[in-house]
Amino acid sequence: EVRKEGGVVSYPKTIARFEEEWPDKVAAYHAANIVNGLPYEDYLFPGTIAALRRVSGMGDVAILSDGDPEYQPRKIARAGLSRIVGFKDVLVFVDKQEQLLGLMQQLPARNYVLVDDKESILANAKIIMGEKLTTVWVQQGHYAHDPKFYRVPAPDITLASIGEMSRLKRNDFLRE
Repeated sequence: EVRKEGGVVSYPKTIARFEEEWPDKVAAYHAANIVNGLPYEDYLFPGTIAALRRVSGMGDVAILSDGDPEYQPRKIARAGLSRIVGFKDVLVFVDKQEQLLGLMQQLPARNYVLVDDKESILANAKIIMGEKLTTVWVQQGHYAHDPKFYRVPAPDITLASIGEMSRLKRNDFLRE
């Protein structure tokens, strides 16, 4: 219900609604603490930190995410990712695809790289951003093998896992 109403998964709103409806307030409080205190770094795909460090050494890197603007940045921070890119470079939107042109103005560059597990997001971004964008499809995660997310244009780079990014060089991302 919360996702339908707000367009994103919002754990804080879901927990709040859960607390309102659950008669055992102590148990509801404990459930909220479990969700808010999850050690997200333990749930990263293998190689995520190494890949992020590798690409951070190649240029400016930002984490662009869909989600609840309150909870998603906390989750990214608890996973240890914002320490690598910098807290100011964690950008969370209800729909990141709607922000691409504005981000290009805010963060001007000759080349952009977008990494995602949803091929449809990569295809839409390529249409919006054109040849300045290199798309990287990581076939790992919830949406990676769901045929309803397949679109054209095809990704520029396809990886079986995020850890494979560690083997790429700067020139692999350039489209000049």
